[in-house]
Amino acid sequence: MLFHKNKTLSKKVLIIDGQAGCGKTLFNRILGSTNKIEIYRYSSELENICAFYKYRKISFDSAKFFIETYADETLYSQMMSRNTNFRYTDLSSVFQSSKKKIYFKRLFSEGDSVVPSLINKYQPILHFSTHNILSNSEILFKTLRKKIRFINIVRHPAYMIHQQAMNHIEFKKSSARQLIQTFKFKNHEIPFLWRANPKKYLEIKSPFEKAIQQMYILNQLNTDQEKKIHSLYPKKFLKIPFERFVLDPYPFIKKIEKFLQIKFDKNFYKTLKNEKVPRQKVIEGRDTNIYRKYGWKKGTRNFSEKDEIENKLNEVFKNKISIKYKNLIENLSYDYEQKYMKDFL
Repeated sequence: MLFHKNKTLSKKVLIIDGQAGCGKTLFNRILGSTNKIEIYRYSSELENICAFYKYRKISFDSAKFFIETYADETLYSQMMSRNTNFRYTDLSSVFQSSKKKIYFKRLFSEGDSVVPSLINKYQPILHFSTHNILSNSEILFKTLRKKIRFINIVRHPAYMIHQQAMNHIEFKKSSARQLIQTFKFKNHEIPFLWRANPKKYLEIKSPFEKAIQQMYILNQLNTDQEKKIHSLYPKKFLKIPFERFVLDPYPFIKKIEKFLQIKFDKNFYKTLKNEKVPRQKVIEGRDTNIYRKYGWKKGTRNFSEKDEIENKLNEVFKNKISIKYKNLIENLSYDYEQKYMKDFL
């Protein structure tokens, strides 16, 4: 007997994915500001089910049923502001949204049995944010098919490494709080991304070296999976380099509108401006406590883009990085610059 669901509520599902520190929050905020797209929700549920399916820990029908039901339940609840984030200081909170009035109004509006008709009327786009899900995303495309719109955000390694190193530090302090897939190896809890070489994870002591090695692993996994997606689902996948978008967003805005089949409104452009897009330099983003915690620093006035990157890497090298990993991050940086930044560095 197979799990099966005949009808679903959700009409379109937007997933914004990328590595830690890639700038997903900026995209979640600006895209979620338009009336058609729901407030974003971080989804460890999708991250887990994708990993379970890829590594044959769950059957196709079970994974498919879970994703369909989870998407419908999330949208159903959001249409009544149930299970919606009202924690004031969170960047994903209703209070941080430019559409807060909508979610407060939903709190006091009729819900339950009227929700399916509201979904049919307004055709809202369900909006999830995920970490490192691209390489495991096959089940999402197989399940959501015409509904899915997957946006992958990429960014220069120099701008991501501090946050990723912090994540490794926090994982060592309290793995229970990190909510990532792990496995047991010699009585140690190891992040699942390191399944091919858990001994290396234990051997590498520096959190910055761990971050560099993990970037390398993810780049390889994502490159392979991206080729498959392009061949099977070319109209459901969009890659956006963070640097190019914040310097000149308008070509990407047209692509995103076509990709999502929507037209951005005044609220979108107001939020874009609040996020300091477009900007003169990549580093000139919003100054917030959470960004500072994970390595954001104000840029140097007379520095070029290349100077800012070199300054970021020099800060990394102060953390006793071995020659091996210094060379590795320099190679990762060079490859990224050649692909996405060659014309303005």
